[in-house]
Amino acid sequence: MDQKKIIQYGDELYNALITRQTIAPITERSPEVTIEDAYKIQHQMLKRRIDAGESIVGKKIGVTSKVVMNMLGVYQPDFGYLLTDMIVSEGQEKQKAKLRLSLRRICVGLDLLVQIF
Repeated sequence: MDQKKIIQYGDELYNALITRQTIAPITERSPEVTIEDAYKIQHQMLKRRIDAGESIVGKKIGVTSKVVMNMLGVYQPDFGYLLTDMIVSEGQEKQKAKLRLSLRRICVGLDLLVQIF
């Protein structure tokens, strides 16, 4: 995938996060997308979030269980970042609702990655 598309998709994901709007799955628009492309797209979205004032506070790894890998049909874990906007203190109901929405988006993103492989 060329750099222009990577930037376009990363920016689309960022804008979807900010506006809380869904976008068409990248795999439907670019069926040739690879796992390497997906991580480059993730990096573009991460860049936009950092440019907007967020900071990386940690990293995450998912789909590490062999059972889950087999269930999803993937054979490597996925990696991501935890950002300041994801921190929720006790009693922050508004933030918790936003986090739940973000988690739904993450699940959709994982579904898209699974479809690649």
